[in-house]
Amino acid sequence: MPTRLLIVILLIIVNPSCKNKKGTAADYNQLNAFSDLIEPNVWQAIGPFGAPIPLAEKNEWSAFGSGRFESINLHPDNENEILIGHASAGLFKTTDGGITWHQKLDFEFATGIFSILRFNKNDKHLLASCATDLGMEKQFGYGLIESFDNGETWQRNSLQYNPSEYNYNQQRSIEIIDKRNEQKLLSISDHEIFITYDGAKTWNSIYKTSENLKSIKVNPENEKQIFVTGNVLIVSYDGGETWTDETAVVARSYGATPGKNARYEIGFSLKNNKKLWIAVSHNSSYLLQANILSLREIVLVSHSEFIANIYHMCMATGYKDFDGNEQLLVGTTRVFKSINGGASFSQITTPEYLLPNNTHDDVNAIQITANKHIYIATDGGIDKSADGGLTWFSLTNKALNLNASLLFGFDKAINNVIMAGTQDKGIIVFKKRKWNTCDLYGDGGRVTAMGDSLSFACGYAKMCYVTKNDGRNLVYNHAGGDINFFDFRMAYHKGENTLYIANQHLYKQIEGKNFEILSSALSTERPIGAFWVNPDNTAEIWLSKMDATWGGPLVKKLYYTNDGGLVWIDKSEALPILKWRSITDIDVNQNGEIAITLNGFDNSKANEVNKVFLSKDGGNSFENMSEGLSNHPVFSIEPIGNDWICGNANGVFIKEPNQKWMPFGKGFPSVMVSEIKYYEAQRMLFVSTFGRGMWRLWLN
Repeated sequence: MPTRLLIVILLIIVNPSCKNKKGTAADYNQLNAFSDLIEPNVWQAIGPFGAPIPLAEKNEWSAFGSGRFESINLHPDNENEILIGHASAGLFKTTDGGITWHQKLDFEFATGIFSILRFNKNDKHLLASCATDLGMEKQFGYGLIESFDNGETWQRNSLQYNPSEYNYNQQRSIEIIDKRNEQKLLSISDHEIFITYDGAKTWNSIYKTSENLKSIKVNPENEKQIFVTGNVLIVSYDGGETWTDETAVVARSYGATPGKNARYEIGFSLKNNKKLWIAVSHNSSYLLQANILSLREIVLVSHSEFIANIYHMCMATGYKDFDGNEQLLVGTTRVFKSINGGASFSQITTPEYLLPNNTHDDVNAIQITANKHIYIATDGGIDKSADGGLTWFSLTNKALNLNASLLFGFDKAINNVIMAGTQDKGIIVFKKRKWNTCDLYGDGGRVTAMGDSLSFACGYAKMCYVTKNDGRNLVYNHAGGDINFFDFRMAYHKGENTLYIANQHLYKQIEGKNFEILSSALSTERPIGAFWVNPDNTAEIWLSKMDATWGGPLVKKLYYTNDGGLVWIDKSEALPILKWRSITDIDVNQNGEIAITLNGFDNSKANEVNKVFLSKDGGNSFENMSEGLSNHPVFSIEPIGNDWICGNANGVFIKEPNQKWMPFGKGFPSVMVSEIKYYEAQRMLFVSTFGRGMWRLWLN
């Protein structure tokens, strides 16, 4: 074979983007998702890259999607150059319109990106807001980050903080106030407004509230008028120096009173610069129009024309055509469009697979370009429409190297089939080098492999299902009437063919029989956060309740039984830290040492880290085993011989005997680790993450 031809072939193999772009992403997603070419102690991403292939048929709802994205920023001179922010996996950049994406953050902490601002005078200067909102008591933020080279590298801005107990500030949005000089900017966290007069070099806090703040909008005709919305609507009429809460005025216009279950968003009319749109989600949906100079002149334009959603709401206005007709877009669960002044709306996105207007649900951002292209960020990715929303094209679902799925948990069968539960994409399955989604739409949970290579139990939509055929069919198999979050724990004992499920109670089910409750003597006041069943003696069980005691008697947090649940011994007092912590995982190694991991952030002023505790005397006492860990919640722990491996909100760590914790392996990203499992026969460690899909490491 000629040398030149051989080089070309090798380039194509090494760099898939060298191939014909049509179909390239799908080929990469399927063929390279689980490469056998691995190095010892080097982490390898195993997908899903982009989105898994749906199993749903046409006109069926599908969990097709590639991750939860919160923000979009297009380069003003090149629409193929896009920055996007993920809810927990950072910031990604493309220069080829979404064919390939590259993660652009390299920090010692993992974060999501909820807004991106580009300066106009120097378009290489950017600011982005760092926040991570994972739900289930896992919200925190770091302030602002800044780039001076068009998003290639980033550094922390002076508006910054580190999460600590009772201080989880989540930075949400940034806006430039003075468009001419670009020195005066506003930024909001979830409860605070900050202002800078020197181009983001220094900041001052100017407004605090107990309400939830989400976005900033500046009147394009009058930069002294600024709106901050969330479950309130507050306005500044003097360029951000002072603020007035107008929520009660707005609520009265549609016959309600202010409340936590409301969400407001605004858009400025392009057709009439004296008018302002207000979209409201408050038990129902309302569209209001107000005089831009005074919110005392508010008119109810329409009611229930779009789906209410207090967790997801965004708004954009643009021109429908070159004659100046205005279109109004509201994003909630889906995107709705009005071309008649808000009198009526049509739904222009749907989760029905293979329809031309198919996109993922839950819309977090909308951007309309000068050439009338619409971009949206959803809980499933980034989508683009060039025809007003009639058809949509995903920029992330078939990306070559985008690994951004949010996984709650997983398991692998002996034939290397993997099942994992995802946020908003249900249950995904890896088989024969392909990732597929099951035909259930919504949130998946943890997964456990059962007695044979085809059977799994999996959490889905807060309940348990079982499959006997690698996920092609899922059968409801929930224990009791209690429901416990998306990531409730499960385990399977292969020797006894017994499935264990933890909800408010702990249940077991021997194959072919009904569920049996094991914790009837315990209170259902708190759900179970973690449990461990001895694989050599199933009568021995450790179990924890999820919520912290927060003072008072230290009871009902940690339990032990050695008779299968007939008698439970309260072990809470053995671990005093439980007065202000919740247990996230429990495991026991070959020496009988009991490891417990904890949620929450420690008080940074005390310089203490309380993340992992170990008992060497059967649970009668515990010692702090946290040296070397960062101040992040730990979510999973796994023994490998005499070593311990743990995953926290910032990566994977190893503790060897008599050593402190150290980052484990090479090449693992800064991201929250949701679950760790070690498969001894293959010497393989598998990890699921909340934002960067699945990874594996081969121990040499």
